[in-house]
Amino acid sequence: MADLRHARQVRLAEVGEAGQARLTKAKVLVVGLGGLGCPAAQALVGAGVAAVGLCDFDRVDLSNLHRQPLYAAADVGRPKTEAARDRLAALDPAVRLVLHPILVDAGNAAALVRGYDVVVDGLDDLAARYALGDACRAAGIPVVHGAVTQWEGQVAVFLPQGPCYRCLHPSPPAQPGPSCAEAGVLGPIPGLVGMAQANEALKLLLGLPALAGRLWLHDAREGVSRTITLKRRAGCACTMEKPAYRDAHGELPPEGAPVACPLPWAAPDVPVVLAETLSGRESEVFLLDVREPDEHEELAIPGSVLIPLGSLQRRLSEVPRDRQVVVYCAVGGRSARATHFLRQNGVEAANLHGGIIAWQRLQG
Repeated sequence: MADLRHARQVRLAEVGEAGQARLTKAKVLVVGLGGLGCPAAQALVGAGVAAVGLCDFDRVDLSNLHRQPLYAAADVGRPKTEAARDRLAALDPAVRLVLHPILVDAGNAAALVRGYDVVVDGLDDLAARYALGDACRAAGIPVVHGAVTQWEGQVAVFLPQGPCYRCLHPSPPAQPGPSCAEAGVLGPIPGLVGMAQANEALKLLLGLPALAGRLWLHDAREGVSRTITLKRRAGCACTMEKPAYRDAHGELPPEGAPVACPLPWAAPDVPVVLAETLSGRESEVFLLDVREPDEHEELAIPGSVLIPLGSLQRRLSEVPRDRQVVVYCAVGGRSARATHFLRQNGVEAANLHGGIIAWQRLQG
């Protein structure tokens, strides 16, 4: 007999005791413990999923609290995986929580997803999203996709046999759209989408029809939703008999090599500097921070100059041409775009691989 904790859920004809028993043997990985991953992880633990993987490289920031319900003011500065674990363990101590405090990339995604039944994608970094989707396709693991911006959100389920994320977006756009840090987002929107992702993950585990092959779009400002049908794209890896794991770059790039990132604006002409090389010689280069002012105020590499990415073109004259320029952002996406632009304009620039997060790890 299922315990009282899950009694309301077990009453559903689609769940029952047999369905609950399936959940108590399932393992779900939540990648990205931000506005999407927090509510998704909370719902999965509450539902009684046996093991929930928690993957995020970041630390809790004050700006997270309006949309990431697993954290409180006292958690600011703590690793998200640890803060989320403490909150979720208090919700249900019986659920096994597995921490993955890493930055997802094409080199570690395959090992990360191994052994999980479903992966919930709560990422906001395109390079990581493509790497995660490719790894799940190769491993035969369904992905519950979610994304938000401003007042809008979307959810889809990508099965290994397709249609997959690359059927919808074969390759990253030449110029990615603005992140939530740049465009903003209303606090409840990620919660709506994250909960919808958890719902789809639970349906997959219970053997119920999910959003496979469909994309749910929600406009919260207008209060309307619609669902569109997706099709497998001819020639996509998901249409092959044996799925291919694309963009598996593996190890960190050698110093000065093109950045190991499948984004077209970051390759092939964007050299990188590793955090290990930069640490201790920050004063020898011109450090350019292309994040937003609030991010710079919260944490910055000493001596760096702030020029947000959106202002770089009109402030190009402030970047020196007589010394090495190292560009950084949070994890390397925005700075890759900035480095590409600077090099096109004759500046000797390189991208800090892994961004300020990688640099901070070395500072102890």
